[in-house]
This record gives sequence, C-alpha cells and structure tokens, in this order.
Amino acid sequence: MINTIEMSLRNLSPHVRFLNLLQCAPTFDAGPRMLYDHQFLYVHKGHGQVIIKDAVYQAKAGDLFFYGPLVPHTFSAEPSDPFLLTGFHFDFTQTFKDSRVYPIGSLVPSLFDYNLVTEEVHFTDFKGFPVYMNIRADFKIRELLLDMVDEYEKERMFFNNCIDGLFMKWIFIVARHVIALQEGMEGRDIVLSQIVQFIQSHYNENLTNEDLGEIFHFHPNYLNQMMLIHTGMTIHQYVIQLRIKKALNLILNSDKSICDISLEVGYEDIHYFSRLFKKKTGYTPSIIKDRTFFEKRS
Repeated sequence: MINTIEMSLRNLSPHVRFLNLLQCAPTFDAGPRMLYDHQFLYVHKGHGQVIIKDAVYQAKAGDLFFYGPLVPHTFSAEPSDPFLLTGFHFDFTQTFKDSRVYPIGSLVPSLFDYNLVTEEVHFTDFKGFPVYMNIRADFKIRELLLDMVDEYEKERMFFNNCIDGLFMKWIFIVARHVIALQEGMEGRDIVLSQIVQFIQSHYNENLTNEDLGEIFHFHPNYLNQMMLIHTGMTIHQYVIQLRIKKALNLILNSDKSICDISLEVGYEDIHYFSRLFKKKTGYTPSIIKDRTFFEKRS
C-alpha cells in the first residue's frame, strides 16, 4: 500500500535516485509503463507524443512533465526530430535514500511490484505540481538540470549530495513558476524583478505602495499582491526585511554608530529601529555591536 504523506513544501528534502540525458532514437516508443517513484521529465530538444493516464500531449523543447508512482505513461518520438530528454526519479523526503538504490520501476505494468512503491505526497501549503508545464523561458532551470546530469555521470566525490542540493534548488524554482501560473502572475517575472531591484536601490527611502504603483503603472493593491506571490512578503514586509539585513551587515562590518546605521537604513527614530531590530533578530543592535567589538579585540 502506498505511503501517503502530508507536508509543507518548505520542508522538502528530496533525494534523486536516477537521472539521465537520453538522446532518443527516431523509432523511440516507450510504454505504457509505471514507476515506483515520482518523476519529472524535461524535453531539451525534439518533438513527439507524451501520454500520461489518458491525457495526450504534443511535447516540444521546454516542456516539463510530472507524475507520481503508479501513473501509466507512454512516450514516442517524432522520427524526423526525436527527443533529447532528462528524467528524474526521486522521492520528496529521503525516506528511502539508504534502502532503495534500485529499482526505479519494473517499467512493465504486468511485472509491477506494488510493495516497492515509495510515497505519495500531499502539500499543505502548495496546490502541487501539474502534469504539464512549459518552462522554456527560464534558462536557469535547464542549466541546473545539466549540472545535475554532469554530477550523476561523472560520480565525483559527494556527487549524490551535490545532486540532491541542486535538485532542491531546481524544484523550488519550478514551484515558483507553478505558483505564478496558479495565481495568474505568469509573465510578470521581468516586471517583478525590476520592482525588487528598485526597492533594493531605494530601501532607505520612504517608499509606499502608492509610490511604487505610480512608478510601475500598477494599482497599489495589485502590486502588493504580486510582491506577496513573488517573494512571500508584502512590500512593507520586504522593505523591513531588507533594512534589517543591511543594518546587521553594517553592525557586524563597520565602525558606524547605531544612530548612524539607523539613519542609513531609513529609520530616523533610533528607539523604533532598535525595537524592530530586536523583534526580527532576537537581539538589540547594541548587544550585537558590543559582542562584535569584543570579538574583534580578543
């Protein structure tokens, strides 16, 4: 019986069991088959048909497919332009990391051993990965993917750890795309990157949602909603977080007074700055400043 797990997306600790870079032959036709693990399948190049359960997709470069254990799927390449594919076989929790090196699946449904199925994960804070995604616009996703393939093929020291680390970053970047699509924010990445860059350059100024809305030609409430989806924080929260980070860096790495640092990051009231800093870090600026000074002297 499949092991069903409920978890937060933020608590992912995935383990990649198998991955490849497969140049399909013109006659490539695989399936129907089933796996014991979850799988992402990415199309680097080529065309063909992908069938997952009863859904049929005309796959092309930049397409990404996702399915879990027990899901029947079939792939067939276009003879004149066959696929170049990468498939990831993985679990979300590393539960089977030490005990399940292989197999990844019988690949033949009639030989399928249901006792070897790993897990099914339901996320408590994420709607889940859809079966089909198009991510051709994000070159970082493909670069990370090729880095993982390189580690897997060359098997250098710590290669499994490197792959799992890269895959964790990769899967969260994919999740950003999915969330943006689910929230109707697809295609806003360039604008939001510009907004974030503007805030990072003007964080110590008195920025309001209305100011940013006027600059970037969005309604302030809509702009705030986009920022919440893009960063997980409202504009106000993002500015505070950025100011505290900048202040902490100055406290640790400069000889400036707390008063000067408070003004530099945008707070004229040093007492308000100190209270806010302690709320965010657990320490007052003066305590961190004193400890840093002592450590430098000792």
